[in-house]
Amino acid sequence: MLKTMLMQITSLTLASAGLILGEQWTGWVTDEPCAKTGQYAGEAHQKHVDQGQAIVFVEESTKKIHVIQNADLVNKLVGQKVTLTGSAKPDGSIEVESAAHIR
Repeated sequence: MLKTMLMQITSLTLASAGLILGEQWTGWVTDEPCAKTGQYAGEAHQKHVDQGQAIVFVEESTKKIHVIQNADLVNKLVGQKVTLTGSAKPDGSIEVESAAHIR
């Protein structure tokens, strides 16, 4: 019985840690039209965003394109490879908690 209780406490602790820390992805912050053509990095993408194009995130491993819900947090990282921490939403978008440039 004590072993079962310890296992349940451990499971709850790990589940809570996942909720607190969020999910993490590696990829590029770029503009939506260029993401669809496979062009992710470079300074030209910021110009497109300044002209009104949506900011998206492209996963490195799958090349899946995600809309970023709170794009203001990553606006300065457009055209760069990053690590994002946040939460995936049912519609496939990402709510960003933090982002860091990868060199």
